[in-house]
Amino acid sequence: KLGQMHPLTARILSTAGVLYVRKGEYAKAESILKQTLEIREALRGKNHRNVAYTLSWLGEVYIRTERHDLAQTILERGLAIMEIHRLEDTTCGQP
Repeated sequence: KLGQMHPLTARILSTAGVLYVRKGEYAKAESILKQTLEIREALRGKNHRNVAYTLSWLGEVYIRTERHDLAQTILERGLAIMEIHRLEDTTCGQP
């Protein structure tokens, strides 16, 4: 039994959320992606790459449902996380 707060549970939920976005079922997608975000933040921290991935799909939901201010906030947060990781990647192995 994996339980609610397991990385695989988050991955399965994320996949379901993305599928709902692609099907145009945005209310279901939003609910599932918010749940995924909560799990990933709790397990990995607020600046993990998987959190950014979830934020990008949640932002997509907000764009498609014309909640542009919310989309901008979410997508900017995801971008900031990815920028942190890009900088980490470019300095990896440097003294």
